[in-house]
Amino acid sequence: METIIGILGDFIKSIFNILGNRKKVKLSIIQIDMFRLANKFEYQVNAIIENHSNLPISITNMYAIFNKSKYAVIKSVKFPINIPAFEAKNVVIVFRVQNELDMKTYKLCTTRGNIKAKLYNPTIIDISKERNLAQYL
Repeated sequence: METIIGILGDFIKSIFNILGNRKKVKLSIIQIDMFRLANKFEYQVNAIIENHSNLPISITNMYAIFNKSKYAVIKSVKFPINIPAFEAKNVVIVFRVQNELDMKTYKLCTTRGNIKAKLYNPTIIDISKERNLAQYL
């Protein structure tokens, strides 16, 4: 009887370990600034990436996705972005595209697989309307 209880206890412990080691990453967008440049748009995304797992994780790349097309980061903190267990990192990432996008869907490539994050109704600030764009060129 003690052997069965021990085996059952080990099984339950292994299930909790598996669930605790899953990739539990949350992407929170703080602000998206849009710059209208000649023949293109540049989006500066200020975000927080949170690791809710008990293992460290590394973000190896990030993409914006719009109409099934992937848009790569052109400027950012250096990849990989290493995030220890139960910690978060504030990142600024810049995408340059030909057309104005809604910037709602992102793909995070990690050392433990890819994660797709969808945001609902992100607020995009058109910087060219807010300030003189010449200071950014």
